[in-house]
Amino acid sequence: MPSDNPIRYAWSPNITWRIVGIIIGAILFALSFMPNVSIGGQILLILAAFIVICSGLAGLIRRPRLVITDTDLHVRRTFRDHVYPLYSIHGFRIDRPSGIIQRFPMLTFDIARVEDWADLRTEYDQHHTLPLPLPAMENRQRDTLEVVTWGDIGVNPHRIVADLEEAGIRNLNN
Repeated sequence: MPSDNPIRYAWSPNITWRIVGIIIGAILFALSFMPNVSIGGQILLILAAFIVICSGLAGLIRRPRLVITDTDLHVRRTFRDHVYPLYSIHGFRIDRPSGIIQRFPMLTFDIARVEDWADLRTEYDQHHTLPLPLPAMENRQRDTLEVVTWGDIGVNPHRIVADLEEAGIRNLNN
C-alpha cells in the first residue's frame, strides 16, 4: 500500500485466530464421528464445525484491511486496493467518501463521485473548503459503496465509528 502519509488508524482480521478457528472446526468435525456420539450430537457437532470452519475461511480469503492515513481511506480487498482521498479536488473531479452509514451488522462507506463541477471548484478556490452536504446536481453519482463487516475488519464496525468521524468521514446516520 504505497502512501507517503503515516497511518492514523488500521483494522484487519487476526489471521492467527482464523487459523485456530479452522483447526477447532476440524476437531469438532472429527469428534462427530466418534462411536459413542448420538445422531443428534453428530448433527450438532457437524453444524458447529461447518460454521466455525466457514467463519475462519471467510476471514482468510476475504479479508480487506481498512487503513486511514492523513489524506486517504484505503480499503484493501483480497486482490486490489481501493484508495479514496478524504478530501481532494483533481481539476473538476471530486472523489471522496461522503460518509458512513451504520446498519447492523455492517458499515457502509458511501463514496461520492462528481465530475465537471466548475462552481464547486470556484467556491473551493475562494474558501478552501466545500459545502456539506454536497449539492444535488444531475452529474452526481452515488454508485460506489464499500461495505465492511466484523469478519472483514476484525472488530465490530460500530466500535470504529468514532475513529472514522475523527478522521473526517461524516456519519450520515446523524
